[in-house]
Amino acid sequence: MRFLIALITLTGSISFAEVKNFNGLVAEATQQEKRMHRKLLQSIQNVQVSIAYNDKLDQIRSAREPASEAIKVRLVSAE
Repeated sequence: MRFLIALITLTGSISFAEVKNFNGLVAEATQQEKRMHRKLLQSIQNVQVSIAYNDKLDQIRSAREPASEAIKVRLVSAE
């Protein structure tokens, strides 16, 4: 009978340890997910800043370049 009680107690302890370990793994995975989410958001923000910077450079370049509209003029003599 004592052996059965000891076996049940041991099984309960092992089960509790496994649950505790599982909870620790879940907490660790949650932290890793939060870190990855932050890094992803930072990467997206950096890409957006880079795109905005490139767009601004394109605007500056186009403002510096003279307008290249070709106007054709034909001289006609009036008699």
